[in-house]
Amino acid sequence: MQVSRILIPAAFFQQVWLGSSIFLSWIVAPILFSRFGAEIGADVMGAIFPVYGWILALCSGICAAAAAIVFQSRSQYGPKASLAGLVIGSVSFLLALLQAFYVFPRSHALRLVVKGGRASGNIDAVSEQAAEMMRLHGLSMTINMGLILAAIFMFWYFQHNLRRLGR
Repeated sequence: MQVSRILIPAAFFQQVWLGSSIFLSWIVAPILFSRFGAEIGADVMGAIFPVYGWILALCSGICAAAAAIVFQSRSQYGPKASLAGLVIGSVSFLLALLQAFYVFPRSHALRLVVKGGRASGNIDAVSEQAAEMMRLHGLSMTINMGLILAAIFMFWYFQHNLRRLGR
């Protein structure tokens, strides 16, 4: 199988991964929270995040698979870059799955509990859940920044290998 047949579609999915991450994190979220306030912004982002998590998992998984194929032909394309692409692609895929299957659903469930506690005036009863929700939010932001940096690396990685194929 020709590696270029794998790298070109993988580069597309890498661009979807990077573009959606930057668009959601640095354009959509700030606009939502500044224009509509924390409550509505959080509701809208809570509706978007499950789909976003699946998109990241799909795109990073495809990039990890492409990196594995390039790694198999590493003697031709450079062993260090190939190993780095394989490791970063695989770790990104696992982090995206963690976010999609644990962080986002757990945060959403806790947010509903905290929201209900605040509505009933029972703020003290949900303070522990609010603290856990904030911890998960911090974890989500850290993972998301790591995924953005990984997507930038994968951009270089695919471009580097596609250039080498052109020689």
